[in-house]
Amino acid sequence: MIPARNMQSMIGWNGNVDGVGSSSSGLTPSQPNMLEGQLPPLDMTQNTLSKSEIARLIQDFDSTKSGNKNQEGAFGFYQVQQNFIIIKVYMLIFVFFFSVISFFKECPHPDDKQTEELSRELGLEPLQVKFWFQNKRAQMKVKRMYNYIHCSHHENTQLRMENKKLRVDNMRYREALGNPSCPNCGGPTAVGKLTFDEHHLILENAFLREEINRFSAIVAKYVGNLR
Repeated sequence: MIPARNMQSMIGWNGNVDGVGSSSSGLTPSQPNMLEGQLPPLDMTQNTLSKSEIARLIQDFDSTKSGNKNQEGAFGFYQVQQNFIIIKVYMLIFVFFFSVISFFKECPHPDDKQTEELSRELGLEPLQVKFWFQNKRAQMKVKRMYNYIHCSHHENTQLRMENKKLRVDNMRYREALGNPSCPNCGGPTAVGKLTFDEHHLILENAFLREEINRFSAIVAKYVGNLR
């Protein structure tokens, strides 16, 4: 059993996607086929239009058009039939892609038995179905690679911006370390070759000496008064 069998053989819809007898198409044999390059020509089962039948219908319509060109309403009839055939062809293409892509989503690597059953339902050769699945897997792989490269490029751009910010901060810190200033007075933090800590200790020692001398003077004054 294959996953596509549950779609009630969508390729042959009676009354909707069946062949249309002797109607013609606005498509010309030289018009490019949407499935060429990706899929083989639409050689469907007896309930669908094949490429040869479409070409025959086009020729029949061309002859009908030339015979009725001067008759009243011939152009309108031709236009209606032309649109009808175009809709039929596009419905066949849609059904084909819908059934095959639905199968591909459930089973991207069909075995030989599944390939045989799917080829019978679609009216194609097993080798054609096999090549279609190979091409589809290659397309999905390229798409995943493109998404990965796009995400990597976006991530690299963000990392470059972060790196640039860090470089600016690093340069700012280096400038601050190269020209330190006192947090209290804003002056230089070093005198000569002294560091900030050494200069701070010198100032603190000078302050302590002044305090010692002041207390010594006060003590000497009180001691002298006691005598």
